Amino acid sequence: MSRHGRVELSDTPIRVGVSLSECRASGGVIHRDLWICGLSLTVHCPPPARRPTRMIDRPGCRATRSAPATMIAMSRRPQVITRRTLAAVLAGPVVLTGVLATATATAAPGEQREALGSAAGTDGLDPALAVAYTLAEQAAHAEGVPLSITSGYRTPAEQQALWEDGLATYGSPEEARRWVLPPEESTHVSGQAVDVGPQAGAQWLERNGNRWGLCRTYANEWWHFELATIPGGSCPPLRPDASER
Repeated sequence: MSRHGRVELSDTPIRVGVSLSECRASGGVIHRDLWICGLSLTVHCPPPARRPTRMIDRPGCRATRSAPATMIAMSRRPQVITRRTLAAVLAGPVVLTGVLATATATAAPGEQREALGSAAGTDGLDPALAVAYTLAEQAAHAEGVPLSITSGYRTPAEQQALWEDGLATYGSPEEARRWVLPPEESTHVSGQAVDVGPQAGAQWLERNGNRWGLCRTYANEWWHFELATIPGGSCPPLRPDASER
């Protein structure tokens, strides 16, 4: 069970890129240039009977733009999506992120990863990052490239211990911040970063990760990646180190 929620997969498809008439006929919903139709979505964000509506206008859903052509939608129940749809959406010009519900407290640890077939080490990560990294790792392995997460989500206590070690190692907060941040500033604590290895895998991910929106973040950390662009977009320039956040 991820603190971000739970993803369940089913064989019920969500159709992406269909026409307005098709969407109306099936009772789907529209958000900007992304058309999503099918029972698996309308169960959670039911459209009106007569016409499609922007998802951001539907009760029980919340949409936020964090980047151009990016949609974030959240409901109160588990979202049902297909693995094929996740791959299609993340491979296209739109990022579908946060399509999760707040899951029940009875979900077992690791249930999200098992249901999604996610890569090891993705528990606790932001759902969009978990899906993007999983697809990237699968592609790397298909090419015979070793790639895995060496550090993903960290608790505040874990990050605090690393911060204190950094202070002891580097002698000052200013120097330590180049390599490790305190918990309140760490993207590992917020579930928005992964460290990967080995270096050959990290190099592959740096060359190819933008296909899923993944980008290397710091010039001094070849292992640290975050979602920093839309799939297929260009990664931003590397920051010198973590102190430049």
